[in-house]
Amino acid sequence: LEDFTNRIMVSLTAQLVLAALFTSTTQSSVKTPYLKLIDVWYAAVITFCFVIVITQTLVNVVFNSTKLPKVVVRAVGFKMSDMEFGKPVHSITIQRGGEKTTPPGSTHTNRLRGRRPAQEVARRYNSVARIVILAVVATFVIFYGMMAMGVI
Repeated sequence: LEDFTNRIMVSLTAQLVLAALFTSTTQSSVKTPYLKLIDVWYAAVITFCFVIVITQTLVNVVFNSTKLPKVVVRAVGFKMSDMEFGKPVHSITIQRGGEKTTPPGSTHTNRLRGRRPAQEVARRYNSVARIVILAVVATFVIFYGMMAMGVI
């Protein structure tokens, strides 16, 4: 998630290459008044790339935000109480020679392991987006294969 620039550049480059291939294929294929399977393929793949670019951008916005609306936090299954700083979770105690001491600054004030709450929400959004996009692409490939074989 920290490397947004490279991720978005690769996605945009892939989308531009797909658009160029689609244009080349369309110009060199036989002109028909109906939609061909190759047209459906390219349209779907370009749409998937576009959705990935939009998703990456939204995750980056959430990742770098300082304050999140409640709706954004609740959409991924977090509670606002999980997102608050300043709640002590536990203290680290060190036992030296029979006495227990708590080092200064050892009280963990964030349930999220030192990360900002927005980063955890962005990680959850990223995980959900990966699963959803993979499921949609796999479903499309299955139906496309069935159409190509004449089953559907």
